[in-house]
Amino acid sequence: MKFTVSRTALAEHLSAFMGISSIGHPAPPLLLTAADKLTLTCTGREMAVESTVDATVVETGSCFVPYRMFSDMVRASDGTHLEVVVKDNSVHLKGSGSRLTCRKAADTGEQFPSAILKGSAEFEGSRLADLLGRALLCVDKGEGARPLFTGVQFCGREGAVTLMATDVTRFFVSEAIGATDGEFVITVPSSALVIAQRMSSRSKSITMSHGVGYARFAIEGVTLWTALFMGEWPEPSKVLPQEYETKVCLNTDALLNTLKRAKLVAADGDLFIGEKDGNLNVDLAVLEAEIHEAIPMERSGVPLDPSIYAPRYLVDPLNWVGPEVVLEFNTRAGVKPLRVLRIVGEDWSYYLASRMR
Repeated sequence: MKFTVSRTALAEHLSAFMGISSIGHPAPPLLLTAADKLTLTCTGREMAVESTVDATVVETGSCFVPYRMFSDMVRASDGTHLEVVVKDNSVHLKGSGSRLTCRKAADTGEQFPSAILKGSAEFEGSRLADLLGRALLCVDKGEGARPLFTGVQFCGREGAVTLMATDVTRFFVSEAIGATDGEFVITVPSSALVIAQRMSSRSKSITMSHGVGYARFAIEGVTLWTALFMGEWPEPSKVLPQEYETKVCLNTDALLNTLKRAKLVAADGDLFIGEKDGNLNVDLAVLEAEIHEAIPMERSGVPLDPSIYAPRYLVDPLNWVGPEVVLEFNTRAGVKPLRVLRIVGEDWSYYLASRMR
């Protein structure tokens, strides 16, 4: 097998395979197939990625190579084009003065099952990439987490799709985006969505197709297959408040800077948020330090009773809003001091439950 390919294009396509290895398992080998074009295929335990690159093929053929070593060698090569020659048990990369060699890998990749696709959805690439980046921050990453909550739910309804993620303490819910041809509810593992997010960020549009147990994300030249988590999520309207008693408007930077300081002191500490003398009071005290700050605000609704949150859960969503932020508070079912705080963005909502005292 022998072909010549753009080094930059090959390196860009190889980046689509980052993250395909499962936790505790090495990256599977990469299959190179040279025909009319160069096709790269990598099949893991839970997902598979296929990418097609323009190349000048002199001799057709296919072989497995160790993904990480081959990818590192491509990036380390010089010159604008690479000549790749596969002979015997070696793969030779020739640049404009460099020659790198690696051994072929054994065929240890698993065969990813074919799936019957039943429906699809189309998204604007950059918009889906932004929302996935925010949703992935809210998936459950703790030990012993339910697998279902380590992914992001895609809910197709009324011609559009809503994204939802939760670690039980907080919920992320997007507005309806994209276009779909039917109704569906699927949960996609976060490991696959990290790759899908990279794909979305480099394309104007991305198509997601789904079937029983599997989903496919596709842009021009790159296709990602992934297994899905099975199970049902609670209906958001049944667990998230629909009405809020108190709304507070204040300067985003003033609140964000205070929360960043609180996060440095104790990221998981008890941060009290309440109201005093027309200001939003933020208080945190640990053995080593204390924070007591008052931030000017405008409030509508009932006075804000103190409630407790972890600083680390509030910093990220405040980085996503504009110069002013609206915080909405709700006391659910009369159970005080349990409160739900909602931050509303341009096309998303972020919900955070308070801690019990």
